[in-house]
Amino acid sequence: MTSAESFRISTLDSKTRFSGLLAIVIIISNIVATVFCIYILLNLHDTLDIRSGKQLLDQIHADYAAFEEIESKTRISMATVRNLEASIDLKISERHILDTANKMYESERDYQLFFRLLKVNIYYLTSQIPGTYSWYEIYGPEIDKAIERSQSRQLQILQVRKYYQELI
Repeated sequence: MTSAESFRISTLDSKTRFSGLLAIVIIISNIVATVFCIYILLNLHDTLDIRSGKQLLDQIHADYAAFEEIESKTRISMATVRNLEASIDLKISERHILDTANKMYESERDYQLFFRLLKVNIYYLTSQIPGTYSWYEIYGPEIDKAIERSQSRQLQILQVRKYYQELI
């Protein structure tokens, strides 16, 4: 055998050894993967056995029955609300608001009359009692402001009255 032939044989031997080692690594990795798959399948099987399909179906039926009960109660409540809505007469409520606005308008008119009479009578009394005119000078503008506030409220009430008179 020549040295070239022995070199070829040694090269072939090293390739064979490398291929053998590679085959062993592949076989070992396949065995490990197979064992891991079997382990996972067995654990999945145990998990599925914990709650069987019958138990799951029973739970679904119970949940659905509870849902149907709640849904029927909701429908009954909605029907009750519809009946209440139909029974409320908004025209009567609007009429009450208009009546209340009319009474408040008259009350504000009476307040203004009272404040005006108060101011006139205080002025008359201050002319009768010496030394009391300063009281009129101090509280006269306050009475005027109270009259202005009452007139402002009266205008707002008048707007409410007009609005509800148009509705009725």
